[in-house]
Amino acid sequence: MKLHEDKEQLADAIRITAAELGIPQKFVEKDFGICRYFRVCRDVLRRDERYVSPDFRWEVVA
Repeated sequence: MKLHEDKEQLADAIRITAAELGIPQKFVEKDFGICRYFRVCRDVLRRDERYVSPDFRWEVVA
């Protein structure tokens, strides 16, 4: 399941994360949205070879 598809679970996850980190919920919501946006962009770029040189390697940065 994708978290953004279940609004109740997403709201709970945002509330719990904000409480655990001691930060306002709006910051957690914004971070989730930005990360999701970049994930979509990455996936689009991976599918379109015009944007990726043949010797480029995708690496996960933790």
